[in-house]
Amino acid sequence: MIHLFDEDKLKAVAYYRHSAEDKQENSVDNQREQVERFAEKEHIQILEHFKDEGISGLTANRPGFQELFSKWVTDPNAAKINYILVYDASRFGRFQKMSEVWRLLGLCEERGIKLASVNRGLPRDETSVMDSFILTLDFGMSGEFSKLHGEKVSYGSTKIAQQGYSAGGCAPYGYVRVLLDEQRQRKGILEPGQHKEISNQRVTFEPNTTGDAEIVKRIFHEFVELNRFPDDIADGLNEDTVPTAKNRQWNSSGIIKILTNETYMGTRVYNKTWGRLKEQKRAVPSEQWVRCPDAHEALVDADIFHKAQERLFWLRPRARNRSASQLRAVKQYVWRFIDETSADQTDDKKLYVKRNLPVVFGASYSVNGVQRSCFYIPNEYQRYDNLIACQVDLRPNGAGLEKLYRINVDELGWTNYLIVQSDNELPTLSFDEFRTAINELGNRVILTNAPWLSVSA
Repeated sequence: MIHLFDEDKLKAVAYYRHSAEDKQENSVDNQREQVERFAEKEHIQILEHFKDEGISGLTANRPGFQELFSKWVTDPNAAKINYILVYDASRFGRFQKMSEVWRLLGLCEERGIKLASVNRGLPRDETSVMDSFILTLDFGMSGEFSKLHGEKVSYGSTKIAQQGYSAGGCAPYGYVRVLLDEQRQRKGILEPGQHKEISNQRVTFEPNTTGDAEIVKRIFHEFVELNRFPDDIADGLNEDTVPTAKNRQWNSSGIIKILTNETYMGTRVYNKTWGRLKEQKRAVPSEQWVRCPDAHEALVDADIFHKAQERLFWLRPRARNRSASQLRAVKQYVWRFIDETSADQTDDKKLYVKRNLPVVFGASYSVNGVQRSCFYIPNEYQRYDNLIACQVDLRPNGAGLEKLYRINVDELGWTNYLIVQSDNELPTLSFDEFRTAINELGNRVILTNAPWLSVSA
C-alpha cells in the first residue's frame, strides 16, 4: 500500500539507548539512522524520538524511557500510536526478570501499541505462540548478556585487586589516586573524575600532601596510644577546624570508619559489598573479601591497626552484646577448670587466687587471611613474670576456646595490648600444661601479694 499523506501512515515513537558496555556501532546516532531507514521502508511516521545515553538497560528507571511511557503509553489522553521502534530488544532493556518485560509490554498492549525492532521487523497483527517465544528469547538473551558481562567485569576487577591495584572508586581520606603506565611507572596524580587512559594502565594509592594523611595517623595515635574515644577524637578535630573529605564536621561514625579501614595499613581490599545488575547492595562476609597486603604505602603500622580493632570490638555495644554470652560461657568454663585445679587449696587461698590470677581473654579475628588474637593486659597483671592468655573465637558458629598461651611479661614492653598470630609466635599450653601453669601462677600470686596466706597454710 502506498501512503501519499502522513495521515495515512502508521504512527510510532522511537527509542534509543547506549551504555558504557555497548560497542560504538550501537551509538545513538547509528541506532537512529537504522530506525529511520526502517521506518521509511515500512511507511511509518515517527512522531517523536527518545534516548538515554550512558545508562544501563537493567532498569526501567531511565529519563528518556520514562518520558516515552508517560507521554505515549500511560497518558490516557495521548494520541494513538501503533509502535515503539527500537534497533533491537536490548535497546528497550536488558531486564533480569521477564516479569518486568511483560509488565511494560502489557502497558503498551492496553493502548494497542506493539514493540517493533529493526532486526526482527514489524510484529504480526495476531501474536502467535512462536512470536511470544521469539520475543522472550530476545529479551532473555539481552539479560543474559548483561549477566555475563557483569561476571567478566567482576573477574577482571578481582584480578586487578589481587595484584594490588585499584579496581575503581575514589581514594580513601588521606590518599590520592596515582596513574601507572603499561610498565607500571608513575605517570601522575588522577584528579577526581579522571580515569586511566587505556585498559592496561593501573591505578594505585599514595598518601596525599595536603595534611589529610597526618590526620589519619593522628586518629590512630589518639585512639590506640592515648585511649581516647571516637567522640572525643572527633571533637578535637572539629575544635582544630579540620574538615572531613566532604568538607563537613567529624563525628564518631567517621572516626570509626577510618579506624576500621584496612587500606591504612597498606592493604588493598575489594569485594566488601555485592550489588551487581542493579540489585540491592549487600555486605559480603569478610572472609570473602579480596585482600592484597603491602599494595601501597601504609599510613599506620599493622600492629597499631590490630590494636585499634581490639579496642573497637569492646567499645561497640552491638559487637560486645552479640559476643557477651559466648565469652561469658568460655570464662565460666576456664574458671571452673581453675577451681577444680585448686580444689586442694584452702578457701582463703582459692578466693585470693581467683581474684588475682593473671588470666586474660582475647578475641580472634582474621586480617589478610591470617588469624590473629589481641589481648588487653591490665597494668596490675604486669607485675608477674608470666600470664595465661585464652584465645576465644567469637564468631556465630565459632569454636569457643581455641588456644591457651603462656605470655612472658618482659616481652610486652610499654603497651597494654598484645597481638598474637596463630602460628608459633608464642608457646601454647595443653590442658595438662594449663593445670601446671595455674598452680605455678597461683603460688606466685600468693608469694608476691599475700605471703601471709602461704605462711598460715
